[in-house]
Amino acid sequence: MYLFWRGVLIGLLGLAGATMSATAKVNADPAIARAIKVFGLIEDNYVETPDMLRITKLAIAKISQQSRTDAETWQKCVATDSVRTVSRKQREAALVAAWSCAGLDQATVQEADVASDATIEAVVADLDKQSKWYSADFAKTFRNDLSNQGGIGISVRKDGDMLTIYKTAPNTPSRETGIQSGDVISAIDGVATATLSLDDAITRIRGVEGSMIALTVKRGTEPDRVMSLQRRKIDPVESALEVYRREDATVVRMTALPARGTEYLERLLGGQASSTKLVILDLRDNSGGLLDEAVGVADLFLDKAAIVISKGRAPYDVEAYNSKEGQIAANVPLVVLTNRNTVSGPEIIASALQDNKRAIVVGEKSFGAYVAGQKEYASGSVQTLLMVDKNRALKLTTSWQYRPNGRRLADAPVLPDCASDLQGDALVDFAIEVAANRNICPNEQAVH
Repeated sequence: MYLFWRGVLIGLLGLAGATMSATAKVNADPAIARAIKVFGLIEDNYVETPDMLRITKLAIAKISQQSRTDAETWQKCVATDSVRTVSRKQREAALVAAWSCAGLDQATVQEADVASDATIEAVVADLDKQSKWYSADFAKTFRNDLSNQGGIGISVRKDGDMLTIYKTAPNTPSRETGIQSGDVISAIDGVATATLSLDDAITRIRGVEGSMIALTVKRGTEPDRVMSLQRRKIDPVESALEVYRREDATVVRMTALPARGTEYLERLLGGQASSTKLVILDLRDNSGGLLDEAVGVADLFLDKAAIVISKGRAPYDVEAYNSKEGQIAANVPLVVLTNRNTVSGPEIIASALQDNKRAIVVGEKSFGAYVAGQKEYASGSVQTLLMVDKNRALKLTTSWQYRPNGRRLADAPVLPDCASDLQGDALVDFAIEVAANRNICPNEQAVH
């Protein structure tokens, strides 16, 4: 066995002077063994057949960047161009050899963990934008008791150097102080957001419940304003759901799909379903959440109908989600509002209601991006959290979602039955008119 492994390493990577079998080395070094385990999970579970040769070369390149040896020693020890299409065991041996050539087998446990995490992150980031590696530090933070943590009820994104608010949650400090979607935060407590990553900005916005935060906010051509807000505990369900009456319509505003959201929505609608003449489900600027909640919301409005089908890489990896018998507001017309920021979970809801002829969709085309060359997969894919050890986890794209009409959601975003670029309550009012008279639609482009 020793001669076999040593021969593989020399032939594959040009390794000079190997003195330990790959199997023994993997067992002896948890850091590189962890990386190899993650790459195995990718090979076995990723939604598309991964290019494991590319992954191996990418990992070795990242290891070389963290080498504790000089460039000349590294080049003499390992030649990544010699990697060929080989077996899984041989690829693992190549990674172990590179790890040794980089001197990382002599690193401290902490240094080896950092190098391993960086190597895994480089590989996972190359898969798509939804897959993610959660290192020990992140997992520790993720598990922390957040009972004393507060927020202000905003969702933000980075547009170049600008930190843009793309939605505010009802019943939160942001909404109460007049912050609006589209506002740009130029500073947080005096620190320019142009110098912060998105994660850093979010960390600064969050804080201890009851503490104050100062945001420098820019809106259009108006002068910058410094707004002081007090953080408080944000209920994810109450902040994501809002039900109100507008004329004879009941409007359901959903900005996310949190756990228990379906149950909360059913309770809110229960008392109004019999008295309303129209339900408007506003899914604009809803960036998704839990798959089960998306299915649950669609189920509220459908009676024994197909909602979505998830298909993994293997032919047998198929799961169909269908609605149960009975629906809320069964005889009440339903309109769904979408825009370009309607992403993933809410697209499942909108497409299910549209394909089953239960609702009219009004507004803009949903996000629905699938750009293979740019590794987008933003919509229509399912991510599974795979625990690698008690401290680290891999979030991996494992399946595609298909609409009831059979089309893959990533390729077939929700197109409105009645297109409109109206914003805010103006689109709600337009939806009320459309429900009463479909002939007013300026451009029908339904996808059924």
